[in-house]
Amino acid sequence: MESRVDPDGVKRWFVAREPKKPVRFSLEENIVFSPEDLMKSASNLRDKYGRNQVIIYDEGRTGLDSARAMQAINKAMQDFFQECGQHGHIILIVLPDFFKLHEDYATVRSLFLVDVFADRQLRRGWFNFYNETQKEKLYVYGKKVLGLYNRYSQASPSFYGRFTSFLPIDDKAYDLAKQKALRKKQFLRNERRFKNQRDGAIYLLKRETDMSCEEIATELSAVTQQQLSEDHIRNAIKSITHEKDEEEII
Repeated sequence: MESRVDPDGVKRWFVAREPKKPVRFSLEENIVFSPEDLMKSASNLRDKYGRNQVIIYDEGRTGLDSARAMQAINKAMQDFFQECGQHGHIILIVLPDFFKLHEDYATVRSLFLVDVFADRQLRRGWFNFYNETQKEKLYVYGKKVLGLYNRYSQASPSFYGRFTSFLPIDDKAYDLAKQKALRKKQFLRNERRFKNQRDGAIYLLKRETDMSCEEIATELSAVTQQQLSEDHIRNAIKSITHEKDEEEII
């Protein structure tokens, strides 16, 4: 924003055509799709450009998987403020359900809400903007009623409008990056499931036989052609039984 004084002495504000400082924003550096990438990007941007950088965190999951997305977003915000809050960055969260966001982030730690929706003709791009006060009212009163329409009717927006067709980034590159992130999430989810199944099998082997952890490690090393130690076996069993005393697992 810039100001100018008219000949009649009236000071007027207007949006400048060119920014006073270069805007550093790119798909590769400023848009992330996972909590891990959010933490990494926050640190990298601080080291490279300093404080007060903008990061868009898009969990990338909607529809039937929205509950899992909200759990990830709440956990990501908790970890972010613990580890990277001192960076002073601005985080824009793209989320499927505002009312499932943790109250601390939905009210106290956030500045505004932009609710994007389609009209009755299914034309996309419309939005309602809620400032801090209206956003808090919407969250507090909206959580007390049922129905999506009723929830978003509990507070009046500060203003409303429609986005233009302009996109600050390449939409095809953005879609490819999101799909890549979703495939990575699925891969990691499968890895966690396979690990849990493996640990469960090791636990059952230990429970149903007289084999020690050392013997199990030796046999599995021979079968898998990968070196496994007693600690690997103990850790696998503890992940199932949650035993803290290693002496109980021989």
